[in-house]
Amino acid sequence: MTSLVNSAHTKNTNLEPTAQKYERFLFILLFAGFSSIFLGLDLKTPLLVLKPFDLVCLVCTPILIGGSLLKRRLSFSTGFGLVLFFLTINVALAFPISAKNGIRETIQAVELAMFGYVLVLYAGQLDWIRMARTFILVSILITCFNVYWHVASGFYFGWKRLDEPKLLFSYAVPVIFALMICTKRRARLIDYVVIGLIAGLLVMSGERKAQLAFILNLVLLLSAGYVRLSVLSALALCTLPFVAMLIASDDYLTRQLFSVFNFGQFEDFTLAEMATGKIGITQSNSQRIFSGQLTWDLVRVNPFLGLGTNGYTIFVRENYHWLPQYFLTSIHNEFQRVLVENGMLGLVAYTLPWVRSLSYGVLIYVKNGKRYAAIFFMFWVTFFIQCFFEGSGNEAFLAFLFVALLPELFYQRLSHQFAYSVDPK
Repeated sequence: MTSLVNSAHTKNTNLEPTAQKYERFLFILLFAGFSSIFLGLDLKTPLLVLKPFDLVCLVCTPILIGGSLLKRRLSFSTGFGLVLFFLTINVALAFPISAKNGIRETIQAVELAMFGYVLVLYAGQLDWIRMARTFILVSILITCFNVYWHVASGFYFGWKRLDEPKLLFSYAVPVIFALMICTKRRARLIDYVVIGLIAGLLVMSGERKAQLAFILNLVLLLSAGYVRLSVLSALALCTLPFVAMLIASDDYLTRQLFSVFNFGQFEDFTLAEMATGKIGITQSNSQRIFSGQLTWDLVRVNPFLGLGTNGYTIFVRENYHWLPQYFLTSIHNEFQRVLVENGMLGLVAYTLPWVRSLSYGVLIYVKNGKRYAAIFFMFWVTFFIQCFFEGSGNEAFLAFLFVALLPELFYQRLSHQFAYSVDPK
């Protein structure tokens, strides 16, 4: 972790040794701050909720950007420009709600913009393989704590009550799979063991978004030719009876599985019936159905600019205060939330980076082959699932930022850091 900035690259930047040390130290702090997001640590202030990442980012990124400006090492990218476009709309539509709301969104936008610009500036100098290995180690430690906390609290299944640690069920998987492809041509026994352990962990976690992302990532791993279908099929046949028995033995896991296949049938229930919690609907599904029914009514009020950033939560708390608290949270879909709060203008600005990134992934497939494309799409799919099924917050904004910059980050470093020299098709 002491050399997250690739020394081979920094030698070519004409930096003084002292400057190199400061840059490495600042990137270590940034990496530690980023990893702390998944611990769920925060400090509530009258204006906003601060996390260690916020403080580290606001301190380190101006120094890194300032150092680059002094050395005239400037950079810009289309992805970063699209991020700025959306953040500008998001901030502008926050001030009509209240000055406090606008200031809070401005601080968050400045922080994300500086973090994104640092990634653009240093994308070609970061040692992504070393960072991936360190992130996996951090993920294992935090996940062990998450599981221990749940078991110690009497929750033997359904390890998703801690909001931030559960994100690693989704985000660690593409990092692990991408590292596999980057370092080996074909899967070995240990890789299949790791895949099996991850599958078992996700079943017991009950985190449906992570399960969906895992399945799609596994399909991409298979399409890249890294794993063999025959081995995966044999592994599935051997473990399926045990998984079925495990799910059947626990009411929570059974409800989670049932809710996946029966989401649509609950739309005939009234809001009052769903609020009772006695008709078999999970809280998250109830909230999604409620916000879905409300969305089109709210969009019709102001289809171009929406209610204003964070306006949805204020609206439901004022007009539906009699509902249980889980109904009164932000919309569990960033695309839907942006449409409601920032209107069609915001939705177009939010969608453009996703479409650009997706088209770049297709171009990678055409020009560089399946293995390169598989790595790219693993991250794209995981970020998309997280933003499509999860509520707003810094984590969702970071996912959006990474998707917008994914073409730049991939082009700068990831596509050149395979362990073998021949470009596999």
